[in-house]
Amino acid sequence: MPTNMPSYRPPEMNRQVLLVRRPHGVPRAEDFAIAATPAPSPQPGQILIRNIYLSVDPAQRGWASAETNYSSPVALGGPMRALAVGVIVETRHPHFSAGEFVYGWFGWQDYAAVEPALREGWQSSRAGWVEALFAGRSHAEVIVPPVSVTCFISRRRQHDASAPRI
Repeated sequence: MPTNMPSYRPPEMNRQVLLVRRPHGVPRAEDFAIAATPAPSPQPGQILIRNIYLSVDPAQRGWASAETNYSSPVALGGPMRALAVGVIVETRHPHFSAGEFVYGWFGWQDYAAVEPALREGWQSSRAGWVEALFAGRSHAEVIVPPVSVTCFISRRRQHDASAPRI
């Protein structure tokens, strides 16, 4: 497990990048606002995650749009949808411990309180799904999943392209 994480104290505020208007064309800074809201407190059955890495993906352009696509639009006034890697800082869930690193749809914000439901080693939640990164393995044995959708597709195409062909 990594040991060089900065010290932690319970959060007072949660910085969020909110979608405040639907972009027309390329998203601009004016389409977003940075807000400081009270930090969430995990309720029974929830975990509080401090985001460490956030993804920025081309798919977010479609999610910010009002037009229907494969995913519902991000709500105006809500944090921008994004994959993230984070660490559990507080837990009220029996299957998760503080200090565990997780990966899921936690949004562009410092903290996310999510309610995972166990399902075959993966956990779905209101914020998406939660995957424990280390799950009993040392960090040297873990390949961190790609943080972005684009990175995942790029890695897959690179793997396919490097396969031997006869």
